[in-house]
Amino acid sequence: MNTTDLDTVEITTEKVDRIGIGLSAVCAIHCLVTPLIFIAAPWLEGYVEHGLFHIIMLTFVLPVGLFAFISQFRKHHDFKILSIGLIGLLFVTLGVIIPEFLGHTQIGELLESSFSICGSIALLTGHYLNLKSRTCSNC
Repeated sequence: MNTTDLDTVEITTEKVDRIGIGLSAVCAIHCLVTPLIFIAAPWLEGYVEHGLFHIIMLTFVLPVGLFAFISQFRKHHDFKILSIGLIGLLFVTLGVIIPEFLGHTQIGELLESSFSICGSIALLTGHYLNLKSRTCSNC
C-alpha cells in the first residue's frame, strides 16, 4: 500500500468511528427516552414496535463497530480499546436477544434496557478512545 492508500483508510476509519459514536448515542437516547414516552403516553406503546428498532440499529452498529475497532486495533494495538468496543457490541447484541428468550416480561425488559444502555455507553467510550488514539503522539 502506498501513502495515499493509508491516508484514505485512516480517513475512512475515522469517519466510521464518528458514525459509530452517532449510532451509539442514538441507541442510548432511545433506551433512556422510550420508557418515559410510554409512561407519559401509554397508548403509544401499541403503535411502536420497540424490538424492530433494536434489530435495525444492530444491523448498523455491529458492522460499523467491528470495522472500526478491528481496523484501528491493527494500528494502536491497545487491547483496552478493543475490549471496550467488543464488550459494547456484545452487550447491545444481548439487549436484542434477551427479550426473545425471556419474552417481554419485567425482567426481560429490565435486562434488555440494562444491556442496551451499558453497551451503548461502552461503544461510545470505545469509539471515542479509537478516535483519540489517532491523535496520540506517544502511541
